[in-house]
Amino acid sequence: MKRKYEKNVFVWIILGIAIVVAFAESWMNGKAEECKNTYTYFLENQLYREDFDYPDAVRYEFVFIDKDNIPELLLADGNLHVSRVVVYTYNEKTKQVEFLASFSSFGKLGYVPKKNIIISYYGNHGYYYTVYSEIEEKKVKLKEVVLSDGSKEEYKCYAGFPVDEAFTGGFGKLNEGEEKLDLLPEGKEEYRISEEAFEKLAGELEDGKVIVSYEEMTEL
Repeated sequence: MKRKYEKNVFVWIILGIAIVVAFAESWMNGKAEECKNTYTYFLENQLYREDFDYPDAVRYEFVFIDKDNIPELLLADGNLHVSRVVVYTYNEKTKQVEFLASFSSFGKLGYVPKKNIIISYYGNHGYYYTVYSEIEEKKVKLKEVVLSDGSKEEYKCYAGFPVDEAFTGGFGKLNEGEEKLDLLPEGKEEYRISEEAFEKLAGELEDGKVIVSYEEMTEL
């Protein structure tokens, strides 16, 4: 019992240090202390448990996605194909930690620091697509979906496909992988681009990206 207590004390000391470091950049805005305490309470009391299948395995990371100098909190509970990374933010109006959205797979998420770009990676059986999102007024807004089909001799790529259609059957049921991405719906040929254009677009959107993975996140 004593050993378990000592371990818990050590974990929370490390958590406190991590939060202080994360807020070093935003310390001068006058509201950092309030925000830091709210994040600490959220983590110490495990208020995230309902958002995960394996809450006891959750790890965390603080990052700066947008330009408001208040860090976002990333949590993940594994590195399986179905393991998402959940992004939380601190709302200055409600003074609460709020769920933004869950992203990506394998407990891995990309972002471009302070350029407001979240990069989610998905794929199965040779079909891959990347979703680029941004935070707007404490909500997530999808800005681009780039898809590629590497399962055929001809490498096919798509970009600019309307994000509302991309997740509601435009390319079939992408999340379940039930239809092939190279079967473009009628009238959607305009979204096909060359492999070179695909790489150029991805390069522009991902310039300066940082990858956060479950293996590298801090244990709670």
